[in-house]
Amino acid sequence: MLRLIHAFGRLSFTAKYITALMLIAMLSTLAFFNLNHLISSQSNDGKLITISGQQIMLSQKIALYAIYYQTKQLEQSIKEMEDNHSFLVNSEMSEKLNNVYFKDPVNLDNKVKTFLANAKRFQLTRDGKSLTYVLKNSQILLEEFGEAGKAYLEEADDRTLNLKRVESFIYIMTLLTLLLEALFIFMPANISINRKARELTREKNYSNAVIESSTNAIISLDYDGKVRTYNKMAERIFGYQRDEMKKASDLLKLIPTRYYKVHDIGVEAFLSRHLPITSGEVYELEARNKNGSYFPIRISFGTSGEESLAIVANIQDITIERLNDTLMHKQAKFAALGEMIAIIAHQWRQPLAELSFNNMYLKKKIDAKDLEKELIENEGIIQFMSDTISSFESFYAKTPKEWFFQKMLFCKE
Repeated sequence: MLRLIHAFGRLSFTAKYITALMLIAMLSTLAFFNLNHLISSQSNDGKLITISGQQIMLSQKIALYAIYYQTKQLEQSIKEMEDNHSFLVNSEMSEKLNNVYFKDPVNLDNKVKTFLANAKRFQLTRDGKSLTYVLKNSQILLEEFGEAGKAYLEEADDRTLNLKRVESFIYIMTLLTLLLEALFIFMPANISINRKARELTREKNYSNAVIESSTNAIISLDYDGKVRTYNKMAERIFGYQRDEMKKASDLLKLIPTRYYKVHDIGVEAFLSRHLPITSGEVYELEARNKNGSYFPIRISFGTSGEESLAIVANIQDITIERLNDTLMHKQAKFAALGEMIAIIAHQWRQPLAELSFNNMYLKKKIDAKDLEKELIENEGIIQFMSDTISSFESFYAKTPKEWFFQKMLFCKE
């Protein structure tokens, strides 16, 4: 028994369920046939008891008709009693009934046949001896038929009791099967379903947490054209709340007017399943927020794998990224210009140094005051050019970097 239960426990849920259903179906079929057999048996027993009772009445009628010489009624009663007796002795009998009909001391079959033979003889010959036998044995048959009827009743009761026992056994087995089905099928199945439901709930909550904590806007659309997902970042980027985004047409609020036609064609193709969703392709487009301002976005499309989910859009606001690219480009230009100024300054400083040296040399060698004055002015011009180069180097080496970092801080604020 334990092995059977263990083997049953290793079956799949479907196999267990089919086995239980087959067992219940078998028990129900047995109950149906047992009930039909009970009804048929009771009907047959009732017929046998009725006919047995008729034999008592017919035996008395035959005696009565014989006394009053009513030959026609006598003949009919003899024929009816003979047919009834033939039906009774050819029917299935219990051992007790068989003893009543065919064995001493009763031997009812022999007595009935002898009684009917004398009744027929009297009908044909008006034999007084036959009449005496009929009148005398009609009372004896009354008691014998009573014993047979009692045996028929006992047999019917026993048969009914046995069928009721079988019906009770089937009923108990059905209840036991239902109990085992509840214990070994439905309770484990219910536990498994609840566990799966909890796991699905946890997975859904986890997915929702991931979606809501994403730094990108995530919007999904089902095949009925309803917006299924619109996370907090989407609310922040576009300015519209979740309640304002219910169907596909509401998404037009997020799209510049020039994209309307492309959007309608794409959504219709996705919803009609004519356009497969290609994951991994990224597009850089423009979007519009609730204030009517346009800003650049990076968007990609995909699907969640669910049968009901048509489109999942992953959207990133790249406004700061674009500004950073612009600032980096300008910084690169300033850096290149600074390098060029440094090269020019290097080329200027060498001849200027030579001129300054020559000017000092001439100044020491020549005594004329006018020439000395000119040399001093030349030194001033050389120093001015040197300071100008230094100013250029300082401006292009430091100012652009400071300006860039100031812009970066402004964007973050």
